[in-house]
Amino acid sequence: MTSSRKDIRIKRSTADRLLDGVKERILQVNANDSFCYRIKRAVVFGSYVNDPEKDTLGDLDIGIEFEAKYPLNSKEFRDKEMECRSSNWFTAMIWPREEVVRYLRNRSGYISIHDLVTDHEAVFSKDIIELEVSP
Repeated sequence: MTSSRKDIRIKRSTADRLLDGVKERILQVNANDSFCYRIKRAVVFGSYVNDPEKDTLGDLDIGIEFEAKYPLNSKEFRDKEMECRSSNWFTAMIWPREEVVRYLRNRSGYISIHDLVTDHEAVFSKDIIELEVSP
């Protein structure tokens, strides 16, 4: 049997380092006009917050509320959709937001990005840590 990434836990110190990177990238997204979305609100929730004494974690849960920087039918959005390498129209349509998610994750399988608008676990979690979102 092979082990998956979900079987491998990370140390809290690694999660702290990943969180520092996410915080920095949030500020970069909001300061960079080439991204079509900004981060309106960001929170940390889940085991990172609920079990502060726990030395190992499964992942780092980040809740994000996105806000468009430009009108959805603007030239900026159309240009960004054209940058998408997929020939699938739906994938191209969601690319401007997906680009931000991928940038925040920075190729880490241990950072889980959740949409605060639709993910009720993040929205209704009793313990959260608010992150700074202004550049």
